[in-house]
Amino acid sequence: MWRLFSLAGLLIAVVANAQDVSPEENVVAVIEAEQQPLAKTVLPTCDEPRLLEQVRNFLTEYNKKHPVDSVYAKRQRGLQMKTISVYEEYPVEGFTSKQNRRVADKLLMTKINSGLQDSEIRLCRTKSGNTRFEPVYLMMYATQDGVKVYILNFLENQTEDLMFVLS
Repeated sequence: MWRLFSLAGLLIAVVANAQDVSPEENVVAVIEAEQQPLAKTVLPTCDEPRLLEQVRNFLTEYNKKHPVDSVYAKRQRGLQMKTISVYEEYPVEGFTSKQNRRVADKLLMTKINSGLQDSEIRLCRTKSGNTRFEPVYLMMYATQDGVKVYILNFLENQTEDLMFVLS
């Protein structure tokens, strides 16, 4: 912690000398900048058309790049693409592995690695009457680059993250 303060002090002194500004004025500017609230990115709702279109486009492109060989797998992907058009918001708070193991694991790792709270993540689940497939989930959270959207449970054996940044 002291190294951080001494490094910050050194940086302020260097900047003050370069700009002919007193270190006290720079310290005030740094403190004021730290107290400025960061602009919060508003997460899209689960039924926002722009989000749904980008999910469809992303998964269509993924299917083109990763074709399957069997007729059964092709038919299954085609049917599953039909189930991804309507989502409902699903509570992040209290989500457990009993509800869905893969989603719970991804939520936990995202919270730990990104330092996020439940309130900073939106989770959407497909609203489909087709019980043949597990629901597909969208997990969204804001980053400096925009809103990251993870598509969870689309593939039976998902070995890579299906993720895009919402534009």
